[in-house]
Amino acid sequence: MLSTLALHRNSWFTRLLLTCAAFSGAAALVYQVVWNRQFLLLFGSTTAATAAVIAAFMGGMALGAFWLGRYAYRLSAPLLVYAGLEIAVALYALIFPGLLTKAELLYGSVWQLVENHPLLINGLRLGFGLVMLLPPTIALGATLPLLVRILAAREQDRTRVAGWIYGINAGGGAFGAFTAGLFLIPRVGVTATYQTGIGLSLIAAIAAVVLWRWPETQRSVTQSQLPDISRLNLSSAGPGNILLPLMLFLSGFAAMGYEVIWTRVLVLVTGSSTYAFTLMLGLYIVGLSIGSLWIAGRVSSLRSPPLVFAHLQFGVALTSAGGLWLFGELPPILLSWYQDWGISFLTSMLVNTLAASLIILPPLCC
Repeated sequence: MLSTLALHRNSWFTRLLLTCAAFSGAAALVYQVVWNRQFLLLFGSTTAATAAVIAAFMGGMALGAFWLGRYAYRLSAPLLVYAGLEIAVALYALIFPGLLTKAELLYGSVWQLVENHPLLINGLRLGFGLVMLLPPTIALGATLPLLVRILAAREQDRTRVAGWIYGINAGGGAFGAFTAGLFLIPRVGVTATYQTGIGLSLIAAIAAVVLWRWPETQRSVTQSQLPDISRLNLSSAGPGNILLPLMLFLSGFAAMGYEVIWTRVLVLVTGSSTYAFTLMLGLYIVGLSIGSLWIAGRVSSLRSPPLVFAHLQFGVALTSAGGLWLFGELPPILLSWYQDWGISFLTSMLVNTLAASLIILPPLCC
């Protein structure tokens, strides 16, 4: 299946570039788990920390993808730009602990001024999250258009390429989230986990530089066919140009709302905010990856993509409602599982993961 995506004659190029996407996704989710934990200690609220981190991540990645997506096909050395973005993320992550220390002092001073106004407190938390996390997340969001630019040789390949890159990037992210939250932080600590994320970003950057240094790669990338955008009329007021952004906005609004709600729900199951956020985030990305990879190979053969999109949105709504009902039935189910399997750290992680999977995976695959 991956061979159909190859931009170059050598399949190693495709594999190595998709490996970059996986490492980049893993690093991003390691950062997200660590930053959520650090903001929880700063804000003192699971919901506020989760909302701030998710808003900053998704907002920053949207800005980065929108900004560079407009210029990705004009770049003569996209591999170098990609490597530079990964290095920039790693450097920012390196100085982030020092910035957070200074932010804590400022946050404490400002909090005293608004402590009697809950709405202003929530705005303060969100503002701090956005200011702290927008720079690296904008860079992370800009990497995906670059990967599509590098890998898509022909315009008709672009939807499939985008699906595979997004799916593999998300799969790497799920691995990073699970590894960071469930294994690295409990065993080696936050600092070593953070350093692991920095290492993953640098590996992705080094791999991109290696690809760029290969002479055949430079010729192939710089001479790849650029899309003809003269036919696009984004200013048109046709129904599709109005409804599609609205549908995507509402779909994204609901999806991010689910993230915050599921984290809050899972805290009641796991008893730990870090484990709850990790399970939510990891399973969230797993579901997105499964859905993206599954549809990537079929999207070009769909007779009516808008109708399929509508059916999938109905699927999201129905399975989310089913998950809400299931949450109310979980206590006796979890009790029976513990009675059968015993109580230990591994058992509790397995039970919590199974319970969270039943709630999260079905709508996220849609």
